[in-house]
Amino acid sequence: MLNEMSRLQDYTQQVAPRMLEETLELVALESPSEDRERVNQAVRWVEKRLDALGVTTARVLQNEAGDQLIARWGNSPRATLLLGHLDTVWEVGQLARMPIRVEKGKAYGPGIYDMKSGAVLMVELFEVAARAACKFSTSLVAFFNSDEETGSRTSRGVLEKLAWECDQVLVFEPSLPGGKVKTSRKGVGDYRLEIFGKSAHAGANLRDGISAIEEFAHQLFLLQEIVESHPGATVNIGVVRGGTRSNVVADYLQAEIDIRVASLKDGEIIEQRLKSLKPHLAGATIQVAGGINRPPLERDQGVVQLFAKAAGVAREQGWTLQEGETGGGSDGSFTAAMGIPTLDGLGPDGDGAHALHEHIVVDDLSRRLALAAGLLERL
Repeated sequence: MLNEMSRLQDYTQQVAPRMLEETLELVALESPSEDRERVNQAVRWVEKRLDALGVTTARVLQNEAGDQLIARWGNSPRATLLLGHLDTVWEVGQLARMPIRVEKGKAYGPGIYDMKSGAVLMVELFEVAARAACKFSTSLVAFFNSDEETGSRTSRGVLEKLAWECDQVLVFEPSLPGGKVKTSRKGVGDYRLEIFGKSAHAGANLRDGISAIEEFAHQLFLLQEIVESHPGATVNIGVVRGGTRSNVVADYLQAEIDIRVASLKDGEIIEQRLKSLKPHLAGATIQVAGGINRPPLERDQGVVQLFAKAAGVAREQGWTLQEGETGGGSDGSFTAAMGIPTLDGLGPDGDGAHALHEHIVVDDLSRRLALAAGLLERL
């Protein structure tokens, strides 16, 4: 077993320069979620690379977002879903402000950490299989998403259908800074609160008005109290729009609210309370729309067992794999909520997701490939 592991690590070291080159190529293809044609350029890059290996690929065509790509290899009755996305949060032109560069052991560029380097790792696992660099114990099914950064609106149904075919899911989203995999994620709720009041002249007949802004001030502290009474839950009022002029009582206000929850049960309770809010001011009305758009990835037994296997592989390879949690959501949250063992954060170490200093640790590309390949041998 140790000899096999050593051969695998030698192989991943040999292909490391190509992996970095391919990662930089993919980063150079800017692919903001809302730009269908740009995302499809990245999809074509992956598709061409997999086709050259003899991997079976299929596109799921989309009109509103980029196409999704499915890849398959192997004939084992057991299957593992490799999960990742090709869209990024960065607009076209960000390369000019964040030029691709490699310095002091780090590679920089928009989307390199979240998560084009992870997408390259997914491709490289098919290369490992095609070259028989090691023998995987399961078939591979990969899903390259095109709209993960905007909530997987067009892709969730396809993703969940694929997940039902598989015994476990490996998510190549970036690791936590320092290299920890993600064994829990908070669920994400997106809500719109609207308050309706009554306009009036602020000087001549102030008391005839009902201020939507004043009502919101009363509700704001209640919102925080509702959410923060649940351990680990957070609320952020990201956008508020209301009022027209300083001398007019505001008759309308809209607030966009982000809520994160540690458990699906907490999310359900919070949502019920939000949608039952009562006005403080007589005559005001409140409406709340929205819901949990990504369930939490809860650290259940299946997740723990999958992490234990990965940690064992890392030990055999001479290093220690740790786990952690994050407040952000991913497509792995969907598969975990389905009860399918899911291990997230298998992408390279680095930092700066959605930030100007986004980068990966170059040497971690080969280490993460060896980890994932070793894990697929043992599943």
